[in-house]
Amino acid sequence: MVRRAAADPDVSSLLQETRRRRRADQRALIEILFDSASFRAAVELDTAADVVYGVLNEEVFQLFVGDCAWTIERFRRWATEFTLQQLSGAVQ
Repeated sequence: MVRRAAADPDVSSLLQETRRRRRADQRALIEILFDSASFRAAVELDTAADVVYGVLNEEVFQLFVGDCAWTIERFRRWATEFTLQQLSGAVQ
């Protein structure tokens, strides 16, 4: 809804600020993960932050939970597993 209304300068500003904050929050989480002694990253921190920002967002959540009828818990498990696989280079 916000994106559709983004032609309005105030709404556009809100959307940009929301994205900036989400990206900063997600990067902070990735930095914590990278600082963990038990995590071995297969990608650089900047790439990891970009992947998480690009893939884990409200649109993807809506697709899985809203359109595909996943539970929030199922989405959370998938998002966690997907992120760890992508960042560690692990494949199953």
